Amino acid sequence: MEDVLDLYAEDYKQQFPVVCFDETSKQLIKELRPPLSATSGKAERFDYEYTRNGVANLFMFCEPKAGWRHIEVTERHTKQDFAKQMRYTSISFKTNAEFFEPKPMQLHKATFTTEFSFALFGV
Repeated sequence: MEDVLDLYAEDYKQQFPVVCFDETSKQLIKELRPPLSATSGKAERFDYEYTRNGVANLFMFCEPKAGWRHIEVTERHTKQDFAKQMRYTSISFKTNAEFFEPKPMQLHKATFTTEFSFALFGV
């Protein structure tokens, strides 16, 4: 953990970016009844009933010190989807409307699982 904190404390180097990566799934829901509007002294209220509309997977990359982020939404979370995102960030990424050439970077992933390593070899 200290290594990650040291990495974040380093000065920004455009030629050697620090890119953070995370992924999550979100349940998609549809409200069955319209929310009740806020009134004087009461916040907007939502009914607890809903219809489930599947799940979406989110891949997020950011380079905090450059003010850049990229979010990709996919219908599923497979090794191929993961490898595609790793390829995207390793080839080039967009920041401030400029494309940078491929270059060395430090990639930080919040949690590493066994699938992380093997996903890149199976595709």
